[in-house]
Amino acid sequence: MNYTTVSKEIQKLAEIEGKRIFDNNQKRDRPLDQIRDNELEINILGVMSELAACEILSKNNRVYRRNQPESNKSVKEPDIIVDDNITVEVKGHPKHVTYWRMNKKAFYDVKKKKADFYWMIKFTTDTDVQYEIFTKEEVSKWETKQLQHSPVLYSNYR
Repeated sequence: MNYTTVSKEIQKLAEIEGKRIFDNNQKRDRPLDQIRDNELEINILGVMSELAACEILSKNNRVYRRNQPESNKSVKEPDIIVDDNITVEVKGHPKHVTYWRMNKKAFYDVKKKKADFYWMIKFTTDTDVQYEIFTKEEVSKWETKQLQHSPVLYSNYR
């Protein structure tokens, strides 16, 4: 498990971008079972996690590019490209979650490009994060658990 501190600006930027994503998603015609009460918070957490990963990469002098959704269509590529050829999907986790998880359907979606690595991030405070990075092979061996809205692949913290 890795621990670090990120800048306070991440939360402010994530709130702006998360709200834009939320507003765009409201324009899409989606099945009711895909709409959650806490969708805005989920969007903000996802953006915060991506921005935290980018800040960590910058601190380590890594070259990267972040794929951002510009319209109300989801991005079919991984969240971050490192060194022009390493793909990373970032998954943010709420403070109350005690294990790493990701949507099983999204992981096995053949229309979406698979990432080389899955970067799991959990904010323990507004600026403190814990994280672990897994290969796609490692994630493919995780167990399945049914949550309220969908099945997830999950792993206990290492």
